[in-house]
Amino acid sequence: MLAQILFGGAIGLIYYSSLFYSMDVGETKGEHGGIHEAAIGLGNFAGPAMGAMSLYLWPHQANGSAFAVVAC
Repeated sequence: MLAQILFGGAIGLIYYSSLFYSMDVGETKGEHGGIHEAAIGLGNFAGPAMGAMSLYLWPHQANGSAFAVVAC
């Protein structure tokens, strides 16, 4: 339980730090934050989408969705 709490705190710190440093550079601070959030959203969409597409294209391949997500 303690390891999960520490891991969650570490992930939160990494997210906050990367967002801070992406928005701290240059004049267009809001644009950098938007690009950062868009990249995270794209990553959250791409993995499950690849898994679903591989299940649709190759339904008889038992581990096809896992291989497709790992390959990307």
